Amino acid sequence: MAQTIRFWTGMTVLGLLVIFTIQNVTVVEVTFLLWTLKLPRAILLFLVFAAGTLCGWLFSRWHRPPVHPDETL
Repeated sequence: MAQTIRFWTGMTVLGLLVIFTIQNVTVVEVTFLLWTLKLPRAILLFLVFAAGTLCGWLFSRWHRPPVHPDETL
């Protein structure tokens, strides 16, 4: 039962990803300082999401207080 739910959840996410990609194939131009980049909007959104995820992960690792094994009791 759990594998069936996992399968259909994965298929739903994959289907939504395909629809999102098809609807966002328009090429957009991004200018940053001296660089200009042309790429599909879906890829741009993925890159922005990935960069935000990486920054959030790095920030949380940087500001996490250290755990001392002898203080856990």
